[in-house]
Amino acid sequence: MQPLWQDLRHGARMLMKQPGFTLLAVLTLALGIGINTTIFSVVDAVVWRPLPFKQPDRLVMLWTDLPDGVKLNSMRAESWLEWRKQSQIFSQVEAHTTKSYVATGSGEAETLNASAVSPGLLAMLGVQPQLGRTLQPQDAEPGNDQVTVISHQLWQRYFGGSPDAVGKTLTLDEQNWTVLGVMPPGFSYPRQRIQLWVPLSPQPRTENEARARVDVVARLRDGLGLSAAQAETKAIVERLNQDQPRRNGWGTSLHRLDEQRVNSGPRRAMLLLFGAVCFVLLIACANAANLLLARAAAREKEIAVRAALGAGRFRLLQQLLAESMLLALLGGGVGGLLALWGVDVLSRFTPKDITFLMLGDISVNGRALLFTLGLCLFTGLVCGLLPAMRVARLDLNQLLKGTSRSATGDRRHNRLRRGLVVVEVALSIILLIGAGLMIRSFVRLINVAPGYDPQNLVAMTLTPAPARYAAPAVRQTFYEQLSERLRAVPGVAAVSLANGIPPRGGGFSFSVELEIEGRGKQKHPDELLPFNQVDSNFFQVMRIPLLRGRSFNAEDLPGTPRSTIINDSMARYYWPDADAVGKRFRFGDDSPWLTVVGVAGDVKSMGLTDAHGTMELYYPRSQSKTLSEYAAFVIRTTVPPAMVMDALRQQVFALDRNQPVATLETATQMLDESLTESRYYLLLMALFAGCAILLAAIGLYGVLSHLVTQRTQEIGIRLALGALTQDVLRLIVGQGMKLVGLGVVLGLIGAFALTRLISSLLFGVKAADPLTFFVASMLLIAVALLACWIPARRATKVDPIIALRCE
Repeated sequence: MQPLWQDLRHGARMLMKQPGFTLLAVLTLALGIGINTTIFSVVDAVVWRPLPFKQPDRLVMLWTDLPDGVKLNSMRAESWLEWRKQSQIFSQVEAHTTKSYVATGSGEAETLNASAVSPGLLAMLGVQPQLGRTLQPQDAEPGNDQVTVISHQLWQRYFGGSPDAVGKTLTLDEQNWTVLGVMPPGFSYPRQRIQLWVPLSPQPRTENEARARVDVVARLRDGLGLSAAQAETKAIVERLNQDQPRRNGWGTSLHRLDEQRVNSGPRRAMLLLFGAVCFVLLIACANAANLLLARAAAREKEIAVRAALGAGRFRLLQQLLAESMLLALLGGGVGGLLALWGVDVLSRFTPKDITFLMLGDISVNGRALLFTLGLCLFTGLVCGLLPAMRVARLDLNQLLKGTSRSATGDRRHNRLRRGLVVVEVALSIILLIGAGLMIRSFVRLINVAPGYDPQNLVAMTLTPAPARYAAPAVRQTFYEQLSERLRAVPGVAAVSLANGIPPRGGGFSFSVELEIEGRGKQKHPDELLPFNQVDSNFFQVMRIPLLRGRSFNAEDLPGTPRSTIINDSMARYYWPDADAVGKRFRFGDDSPWLTVVGVAGDVKSMGLTDAHGTMELYYPRSQSKTLSEYAAFVIRTTVPPAMVMDALRQQVFALDRNQPVATLETATQMLDESLTESRYYLLLMALFAGCAILLAAIGLYGVLSHLVTQRTQEIGIRLALGALTQDVLRLIVGQGMKLVGLGVVLGLIGAFALTRLISSLLFGVKAADPLTFFVASMLLIAVALLACWIPARRATKVDPIIALRCE
């Protein structure tokens, strides 16, 4: 232990004697370690960190498997009750579903997001309330079920954080609900922004309640693994299908709850970004190793003297590794400070809806600190290993004779340093190409035509309070009255009503099978078919072109033949050689025939990243017997939308002061929000590429500066013999650009293989896009040329007389 302490003290003194070298090495490592710690903290919060529940690895979700291979992450309530009886697999089976309530009596009315949960769910998760208690079985009994547990954030807003909140009431849908407890800060299961938990009865009272879909979560019985539980589940499903033919061959599969926190797209993107940031760390390590190699070369005689005084090779290696570890720890300390700042900044940009479940606290916690310590040890070992190996191969006798700088030794030493530069350039070009692909993808994305005109378009959504608008006729009257009021607002040109507004869609059907009149049944080519229920004014207000046929009109009434408008992609797919207008189709033997009355232009209803030409159809609201409880008003204005937003909201309150507006935003804001995730990935990838280029340029500059120092005498002789300035420039820059050229070639090969991994993050751009490869290469070469020119310019200023005196 004493020799190690001595080595650390000696290393500290040596580093203090060379502040320039120390500062450059520490900052290089700090950049690599800091950015890795930052990204680790984000990925850990989104993907890796265990859910804050009791034994989260034992929690599973039960999914419905349809016969055609489609999987639904929910099941009917009656099926949930069947699985509650399977105690040989599960120790507990609970369910939840999403609801919303209109809260009044405390200022302006607002819609609160709620989760109806079976009474045992919160207890099964092992989450304790901050105040009061959670739901109990008796709370789901009729007459006792108007009770709720509230979120910490709602407790602060409605009750000012008072401990007396338990036992008080909230007015939800014009009824009083008793507050049983308050959940801890940050808890929002099973969805983001859940503010209430209300009881879900395990005994459905009606057929509709039995057939309603719920999300089912279960805890595996102790001692039973997931694979064994899957096998037992399959056997139970086969038995149930035999006993209950009405199940239509539906199956059930188990999926770990922890894996459902984020869908496959963001999960894959996060892991790929973490892999990319590891490249930045490798570049930083290569840079630091290059600096240490140069320093070790300058200390060869010192090392020889130490060896002559009795220091063995192991002792010398230990000293060099101790110095590199000290540098790594210093870099890790500064990197940790950078990570604290980086995490704070990045957490503001991380999309909160990137995960379906709770988003963990994005912070530099204990797990991140352990990760940083591991990075320090790794970088210290990697950076110190190459200089230590060089010392191990040195001929100490030759060093003591003053002939250590043999041609062979210098060539081997320089080859190693140049090899590290080649690696840095190769890794940098891979990251730069990845960033370039994402930039081109994002540019393509923002230039996608949404299929409608988002300028001067406002979207307002609301859910009429069930207590007052339960009957469809009452809701229809409310919609008509509100539409008239909105049209009367100065600056409003037209108003339309739909079930959804692009790019958030109106709805979609799974596992569609169409029967085309005269041609039989045909399987729909996609897993889902988007649809929307709109009024006759929708296409005019949205400015969606009607290519053929007509829009909905006064002829489309209840009791008349059902009408539909399909988009151009659907018309071309099912009727490629004929006009779709007038054709009929239906979705099943018991479904009514739908007559195509018009063909509309394609719209990116489900988001700009939807595959080009997604099929879609529209239903007339006027033919619906039961209007949706959710309404989306589309308002076209003649003035900037900001000038009418408050007036639109006030019209709702003027009609019904207890009716909240769920959302009120412009169509351009909605489109911009749909790009949040893509913009976030682009920001990170561009940051990585920028750091990589910076580190590669520093590494190249360091190698060439050391080369100029080594060849000062040779350069002086060349100049004394009449060499021109441009000759020296060409010599130094040429040597540097050879390294860059080799690194670019290797990087292009690596990028061709690795960029395929990010193809799922790209839109409208191929992973092997030639233009991106070319531009990225030229950009890196330009930066490298500048890094080469600076030491080359210094070489031209060598005084031949002084150089010839150097030995």
